[in-house]
Amino acid sequence: MSIENEICTLTGANDVNESLFEMGLLRRIDEPFSLVTISEWWRSGAETYSYIFDVKGDTTRRVILKACVALVFGRSIDTVLDEWLKRRSMLESLDVATPTLFGHGNGTILEEYIFLGLDDAFRRSSEPEALASALGHVAAVFVYLGFRPNQPFHDMRSRGSDVVVIDFGEDLGSPNNPVTHEDLDCTLQQLIASLEAWQLPKRPELEQVACDSFWKVINSQSTNQRKGKYQSGASF
Repeated sequence: MSIENEICTLTGANDVNESLFEMGLLRRIDEPFSLVTISEWWRSGAETYSYIFDVKGDTTRRVILKACVALVFGRSIDTVLDEWLKRRSMLESLDVATPTLFGHGNGTILEEYIFLGLDDAFRRSSEPEALASALGHVAAVFVYLGFRPNQPFHDMRSRGSDVVVIDFGEDLGSPNNPVTHEDLDCTLQQLIASLEAWQLPKRPELEQVACDSFWKVINSQSTNQRKGKYQSGASF
């Protein structure tokens, strides 16, 4: 199937102009445009193939089309994709940045392409402390929601001033696992190890900022849960 057909499938539109307009990638339905391939289909993960291209109209938007190829016994590709979207929504509800989602369906997702690797973003940033704080926030949200990612800081990128989670598949894992002190310690160790591996300037200061942000979120969410228990009688 051509990329044009893939785009139309996402919205059920009759032509590419209409589909791109519906997804917000063109400003008007009759806007002249071209699609420029940046990277042909390649195996981008254990569960995905990806295709990167530019939509060039009045402005240029780089996007990435991801096709889910996860083989899970007893579950369809669309069911797996729905799980990914639910995980994305859970993270967004607690102020974790994710790529702009333009469309999904038929086992594929079309979303904003995030240009920078997180280590590059740190090196380019004039305010790396803000990135470190955001990284600590994301780490804490992972723990709070009960995610146990294999490599929690591997699948993150940046627009330059934020930390963006880009993978919501099995590397992230399922949410709602019981949270233990070991989970807290393990996530903090992985956070510090990532900052060390990136060999960043001012690393000790950045580690402290990230850890402070981590505990701020954990303590805040714990306080909210205690209030909820008092108000509703729910167990915690």
